[in-house]
Amino acid sequence: MADDTDVLVLLVHHFRPHMADVFMLSEKSLHSRACSVVMPVHQIYARIIPVVASALPLIHAISGCDATSAMYGHGKASVFRKIDRSSALDLSATMSDAGSHQESVSAAGLKLISMIHEGKPDESLNHL
Repeated sequence: MADDTDVLVLLVHHFRPHMADVFMLSEKSLHSRACSVVMPVHQIYARIIPVVASALPLIHAISGCDATSAMYGHGKASVFRKIDRSSALDLSATMSDAGSHQESVSAAGLKLISMIHEGKPDESLNHL
C-alpha cells in the first residue's frame, strides 16, 4: 500500500515478466469514500517496452519527484513522450549505466534536457 508515484515507478522499473504479479493499492483511496484503486504492475509494465521501463526513474526524476523539482512546463506525460524516442533512450541508458564516465553522463544529461526543451541536436543548453 502506498500513495506515492515514486513507489509505483520503482515497482514498474524493477518488475520482470517472469515474476509473480505485484499490485499497488493507493492509501488515499482507502480513506476516501471512492472505490479503492488497485494497480497491477504487470499490466503497466506490459504497456511499455522494457527499455522505457528502465528509463522510468530518470523520467520521473526529471519531471519532478520527492527528491527533485520539476522543470517548468514539463510534466510527467510530456517528459515521457519526449524520452520515449530512440535517441533519448540511448541517452537515458548512458545516464543509467553504472560504468559510464562522469563526462559521458553529464553530456547525456545536457543533451536530454536540451531535447526536452525542443532543442536541435547541435544546440547547447546555454543557447536555449
